[in-house]
Amino acid sequence: FLTALYEVEQTTREAQVNKLLRMLDPDLSMAMATRLKQNGVLAAEKTESVNSSWELQDLSVDESDPYILRAIGTRKIRRKASGQDVEESVQLKCKFLLKDSPSAPIRNDNNLRTGFTILRFRVEPVNGKTVSPITLIGDAEETSPQNQPVGETTGGK
Repeated sequence: FLTALYEVEQTTREAQVNKLLRMLDPDLSMAMATRLKQNGVLAAEKTESVNSSWELQDLSVDESDPYILRAIGTRKIRRKASGQDVEESVQLKCKFLLKDSPSAPIRNDNNLRTGFTILRFRVEPVNGKTVSPITLIGDAEETSPQNQPVGETTGGK
């Protein structure tokens, strides 16, 4: 999921976004697609010729709940801003709440059949600074500047 979200290559971006949306709970998938469109993240990536890579550094299962995963990784971003090539690197911490694939409604062929779907997730930079125009669906629908999760870096637009 994190690879599909954070590794950006313009020639495969649409397929990657479709793949990540299929890993989400259907309601979350619709909300995520709506936010990506409303906030113009994909259009901004294309306009700024964004290419980025994702390197997972650690993935662990919460000791108190096997349906909670925590990940830490680094996203390296290359883009054009005001005609200049810009390179950025941000370390992100991620928290996921998974659920078993539901028996009702049954998952359809639009969903990846992994046995789990992502019910909720939150992504934040390790340093605590918000550098994103979008708020991903997190543990709560909080949009205060302190709790705004990071989705895509688009140069602070």
